[in-house]
Amino acid sequence: MGAQNLYIHDIRAVSCVFGSILVNEGLGEQAFAVERPEAFTTKKGADGSVTRLATNDFTASWKIRLQRGSRHNAELEAAFALDRATPNGAGVRPFELRDLNGTVYLRYAKAWISQPANLELGTDDAEREWTITATDEQASG
Repeated sequence: MGAQNLYIHDIRAVSCVFGSILVNEGLGEQAFAVERPEAFTTKKGADGSVTRLATNDFTASWKIRLQRGSRHNAELEAAFALDRATPNGAGVRPFELRDLNGTVYLRYAKAWISQPANLELGTDDAEREWTITATDEQASG
């Protein structure tokens, strides 16, 4: 009988830093998600040939989901308000996500809140979802 693999995951071993804000408590069930663009596209010719094209797009769209009562909502709200009130990209900060459970380590030199979280008030503790756009992905290791 072959050995079975056991994988351990603990959200407390995931570190997310936006500028000086360490997002580490009051997390939603699916706390962090990232959408990255295609690295390559293809162009097909009439004769069936294919050209592979590098997109050179190093942007990412991050979702951070927090419980309504998380203190990080106020911190992100303040960062977003400062960015909107200050000219010349004052709200652009570095962004980093490191998963100490495995091999995920993503760093971006420039990131900003592109969509603040909506707010729902009621009897349910609805999660708040923040969207952060990040660019200039750095080598990580």
